[in-house]
Amino acid sequence: MLKRLIEKKLADYIALDIKAPLTWEKYKRATNIEFRTTFVPKLMTSSYVITIAKQLKGAKRYALQQFIPRTTVAKRFERIEPYKQEILKKLGKEIKNMFQNFELRNV
Repeated sequence: MLKRLIEKKLADYIALDIKAPLTWEKYKRATNIEFRTTFVPKLMTSSYVITIAKQLKGAKRYALQQFIPRTTVAKRFERIEPYKQEILKKLGKEIKNMFQNFELRNV
């Protein structure tokens, strides 16, 4: 997965600080780990976010972030119109109880 992101130039830097044995159940509950998703139109759908949330269910921290089309990895993203705030707020209501701490950002 990471290899594909790098090859397609969708990520220019990735850092992973290992806090627990690489057992998924232990890892997603480890301290000081924040999972987050930037909700980018044309790359993601609401169902993608729900699927991601279900996969991460039980994690201590998760943030759903509104995409902001400035200073992006690829210039073509700077022309993408962000999703309406109502869509993010609705998604947030659907998934917030899956996490100990949930944050909706840039809304």
